[in-house]
Amino acid sequence: MIEVAGLLHDGRTSRTLDATLRVYDDGTARLTAGGAEQNLVFADLAIPQRLGNTTRRVGLPDGGQFETRDNDRIDSILDIHGSERHGWLHRLESRWGIVVLAAATAILAGGLFAVKGIPALARTAAFATSAETNALLARGTLELLDQSFEPSELPEPRKQALRAAFDGIVVDASEGYAFELLFRTGGLVGANAFALPSGTVIVTDELVELAERDEEIVAVLAHEVGHVVHRHGLRQAIQDSLLAVGIVLVVGDLSAASGLVAALPTALAEASFSRDFEREADEHALAWLEFHGIDPVHLVHLLQRMEAEQGGGFDISFLSTHPATDERIERLLGARPEGDGDAGGP
Repeated sequence: MIEVAGLLHDGRTSRTLDATLRVYDDGTARLTAGGAEQNLVFADLAIPQRLGNTTRRVGLPDGGQFETRDNDRIDSILDIHGSERHGWLHRLESRWGIVVLAAATAILAGGLFAVKGIPALARTAAFATSAETNALLARGTLELLDQSFEPSELPEPRKQALRAAFDGIVVDASEGYAFELLFRTGGLVGANAFALPSGTVIVTDELVELAERDEEIVAVLAHEVGHVVHRHGLRQAIQDSLLAVGIVLVVGDLSAASGLVAALPTALAEASFSRDFEREADEHALAWLEFHGIDPVHLVHLLQRMEAEQGGGFDISFLSTHPATDERIERLLGARPEGDGDAGGP
């Protein structure tokens, strides 16, 4: 006879009673709990396979459960009565090499999903987002950003001239965007330009003043339009939110997920474009500039001037904080037809 101590859950009430299960050599069993005894047949007990040292819950014929952490005694009973002692999960869990391999595989799979899967999902979601939703997000983002900006002080004729140049860029862009060029005094942001998902592009007065020729500003605007048509702002914000939601799901705080989604406009305002997004926007600008016979060196000159003014480590978009300016300049110069001279200077 083997005796196992544990707890009884009768399956009908929330009560838990101290219990003892005795299994005899002839295959009969007796369960004692709360002063009452229950005669059983061992073959009628549902004993799950062992998984490490987790609690074993033995199913009773009447729907109750006998719960015990004494896995060794349960295993001894199974040995005597010829039932399978350890399941495949327990065997795997008991081998540290397999455990380490499984953990490494899970980490690798999670990393690949974060690097490849989430961006792919974000791209799909961004391009499935309606124009109305884009406009709503952009309005909320602009309201947040305007807390840091002052109205533009550029003369109206200068604004109109740049808006006319901007109209010439967006006429070639994809349909479905409410393109608009706005101006703000940058303040601490300084010389900069950035785009919102709806098609609104904002240029600071400082950037206009820093440019030595209009072609430099046009090149910047073409870059920002590239961010719009490839939906970089929304894709980056969705990626960041998906990653945060994934972490929330892992740690189990599901109540925070809805708050993360609701905070998407804030995430959009604070998003940092990835290097891949910057390259894609540069390629868009290059294609437009080359088609219209404008030397991409104009963008190079303004990038160099902006980097010098900001003390290095600067990229063209306000939403980008991890630039690769040297790499971008090298790629832009490499795209120039051979034999082109320096187009710098007004």
